[in-house]
Amino acid sequence: MSELKKGSIIQANENAKGWRGTVLIVDEVRVWGVQAFVRIPYQGDAYIRLSNEQFDDLHTMAVLMPGGINE
Repeated sequence: MSELKKGSIIQANENAKGWRGTVLIVDEVRVWGVQAFVRIPYQGDAYIRLSNEQFDDLHTMAVLMPGGINE
């Protein structure tokens, strides 16, 4: 696994019940895994803690955030 850091892009795998397939942004890296979040339009961020066995590192990937959305 490559070196994870804040801002890294990961994807929850089959071991992350209910979050499988979700693309997340790493907020904190810990020995046991990560705390990461997904942005939900008009609602804010949803955070989750995932153990090292519950996610895959997507390495280099661009995240596109829509701009100019009226709330």
